Amino acid sequence: MANKRSQANNTGMSLRNKILLALFAFLMLAFLLIAGFAVGAYLRLFDMNELNEEYALYDKPIIGSYFVRPPGAAEPEADEESSTVEDAKALTKEAVEAKKNEKKESGSIKVSKEELEKQIKERQAAEKKRISKLARLYNEMKPADAAAILSDLDDDMAIAILSKMDESQVSQILASQEFGADNAARITRIMYTGVKGTGSADAAKAAAKEKTDADSGDKDADNENNT
Repeated sequence: MANKRSQANNTGMSLRNKILLALFAFLMLAFLLIAGFAVGAYLRLFDMNELNEEYALYDKPIIGSYFVRPPGAAEPEADEESSTVEDAKALTKEAVEAKKNEKKESGSIKVSKEELEKQIKERQAAEKKRISKLARLYNEMKPADAAAILSDLDDDMAIAILSKMDESQVSQILASQEFGADNAARITRIMYTGVKGTGSADAAKAAAKEKTDADSGDKDADNENNT
């Protein structure tokens, strides 16, 4: 029994010794490589500027602080989130400008009915494509960043974009401080009723007006039938 314990202890010590020996060899190899590199750089056995440019040493962690970015070297890519926000801002501005231009063109150019219908369909298709792309971009953004941009848009465009987005993202945008409680209440009311207004009274007035117009139409029809 004692022999077995002694043999097990010897095996354990042998394994630990092997691990320590391997670790020591690795550290020595790393030290020699670093020392050799340092000596070569000091004696100028190789061109450090050329190595810096070729292997982008200036961008490497730790050692990068010892190297200078060469003139004309590409700057590191911007943060993905910042890039998404900038893309969303640019595309939103493009959509707003396109909408303004459509209104100007429709009022200044006279075309045939067929051509007008064709232009309307093309504009609707282009707008639908822009809105879908904007919705994808806003879905990828932080709710606060998306809310800050959407709060500056007119209600029609904001609703068009929100209606294409994920519901979880929309709920966070509407609840954010950047979007604002008043905006959230107004947008929610319009999305629910389909009627623009400053309150439920306006929606009720609009509904009453529609009912009055319908009743008036029915009366006119009855008068014509009686005649």
